[in-house]
Amino acid sequence: WYKFYPSLPPGTNILIIFSNDGICYVNLNDGFLEQGYNVTEAVTIYSIVDSLTELSGISKVQILVNGETDLVYKESMRLDTIYERNLDIIEQRE
Repeated sequence: WYKFYPSLPPGTNILIIFSNDGICYVNLNDGFLEQGYNVTEAVTIYSIVDSLTELSGISKVQILVNGETDLVYKESMRLDTIYERNLDIIEQRE
């Protein structure tokens, strides 16, 4: 059996989301920076990125918090990075 947890902290809200030239910009409130469930920072970031890159015309994602990108999520994921799809962290069930 698998235990499933939400990948985003419960206080996370989308302030605005838009796209330009294949990049989706998602601006979240500071609830995103709160300690969430016991998931790695990569799971949180790529749950957003991989979901949004499923949309037609979106190939990359820029995450902002209150309009800022000069932040680091959980000490290792820089928000000034424009992220591309990464399916390596998804566990495949047989």
